[in-house]
Amino acid sequence: NVGEINGEAISYLDYEAKYKQILNQITDGGPETEEKKDQAAMYAWNQIIQEFIIDKEYDKLGIDISDAE
Repeated sequence: NVGEINGEAISYLDYEAKYKQILNQITDGGPETEEKKDQAAMYAWNQIIQEFIIDKEYDKLGIDISDAE
């Protein structure tokens, strides 16, 4: 595990998948610089936090936001 949010473990595999997806988007076929890798790592962690905390709060409050919104 790479971390824990509200008692829920974040697996390395989940983090790595998110990281690679974002890194591919950022590099868009270009070189994988250290700056881009650092940026992808930050974005991946922030997205995981959003999924674990913010999205669950939306569910508790009955707020539904579509991907298009």
